[in-house]
Amino acid sequence: MGDNYSIEKIYSSLFAILLLMVSTLFIYLNIKYGINIGYIIIITPISLIILLFCFIEPKITFIISIVISFFIFYLYRFLGIYFRIIDLPISSIIDMLIVLSFLGQLKKDLDSIEKDWSNLVNPVSIALLVYLLYIFIQIFNPNQLSYAGWLVNARQLFVLVLCYFMAVKLLDDINIIRRLLNIWIILCSLTSLYGCTQEWFGFMDMEERWINITTYLSGQVPFLHAGYMRKFSVFSDPTLFGVVMAPSSIVCFVLATGPFKLKKKIILIVAGILILLGMVYSGTRTAYAMIPAGFLLYFLMTIENRRTFIVFFIFSIIFIITLYAPIYGNRHINRIRTAFVGSEDASLKFRDTKRAASQAYVYEHPIGGGLETSGGFGLRYNKGHELNAIHIDSGFLKMALEIGWIGLFIYMMLFFIILSSGVNVYYRCRNKEIKVYILSIVAFIFSCLISMYTQKVIFQHPLGIFLFVLFAVIGVLKKKSEELLIPDS
Repeated sequence: MGDNYSIEKIYSSLFAILLLMVSTLFIYLNIKYGINIGYIIIITPISLIILLFCFIEPKITFIISIVISFFIFYLYRFLGIYFRIIDLPISSIIDMLIVLSFLGQLKKDLDSIEKDWSNLVNPVSIALLVYLLYIFIQIFNPNQLSYAGWLVNARQLFVLVLCYFMAVKLLDDINIIRRLLNIWIILCSLTSLYGCTQEWFGFMDMEERWINITTYLSGQVPFLHAGYMRKFSVFSDPTLFGVVMAPSSIVCFVLATGPFKLKKKIILIVAGILILLGMVYSGTRTAYAMIPAGFLLYFLMTIENRRTFIVFFIFSIIFIITLYAPIYGNRHINRIRTAFVGSEDASLKFRDTKRAASQAYVYEHPIGGGLETSGGFGLRYNKGHELNAIHIDSGFLKMALEIGWIGLFIYMMLFFIILSSGVNVYYRCRNKEIKVYILSIVAFIFSCLISMYTQKVIFQHPLGIFLFVLFAVIGVLKKKSEELLIPDS
């Protein structure tokens, strides 16, 4: 009786918190934008019903959060252009959905007679918690000038870790993993197709107006390179668009080599080509480099397979033709070539110069200068910090400067444990379908890690959410590796 009363008190408190959050949001909208109180009265009960549904159906809510994360920036532009709402924290919607799904799942586990948390005990979980603990300890970093940057960064990581734990509870059989990958491929195909329509038919009126407003405010046309407007689809910018599409196309092509029917293989190849095309239109050179990196790992892991040499030969021919064929009038091919010219590329040389100039600071500050102290975010959250003057593109360099070489080492060990666990599961598993799933996931994660050499977008929505979900897949399969030794029927 006492336990039930305590649980009911928890539910009542959670409902009160949700009610307070919704009320605060609409008061803010009313004060800031003058939204009519009548609309608030109508929307409030609907919002409460949605919030309660999220709490009652955590698994569905979690899937919905992944879907919405793809279109959150499109919604931001839509509200900004048509409703002049430009500073509403839309990304917090995703965070709220993830927190609600986690609380809902926690409530179900507490109510359940059989509380199975065994999947959480795996090397990936331990490594992730060590990194999370290090980030929390960064609040005591004496080199930071305020706690605002730490709060923003820690909140983002905390939400992603909740994604991991939620995914661990969600991924209890192979069917859910299969559906999850299918949903991701469908979303990537749709958003890539939208990016292709931007290239073929031009931007929509809303996007043109957004570009014009951005040009007016910043004094320069956004995403313009050598007279060509890079495409961004529904994402925040072309870089994120390209970095999401590159590993997703690898997943499609790797899955196409799996034990599936011919119809599904054809669909996967077509989806892979479509996603690859969207990546090309993004003009993101980092994404171009992610493709050979992901395929290289695929080749190394399947080198004993005869089909691997056929795929390697086809890929090599396409790669060589793209780089060295006498085609000079195509802007996209020329852009791809600049990603592989090495030391002749001016932007790459500039990044290397900044990296070399920052080494002294990294050596002198083993725990870094503090979270969000460098570049533009540093000016916002830690104004006056000596790292404000360093504009950083590289994710690795940002980490080395802000959390030190100790933090960078812990971060790299996290990825080493994740990737090595995935490789271990791949070679121990005898189920061919699971093997190709884990192979595509490992290639996805590895290519994302490579992208951090020149970019720092892998923790942005939607990539960050899906990346931590894939961490969970590897963690769960690592835990169940003994069961996977059974051949597929």
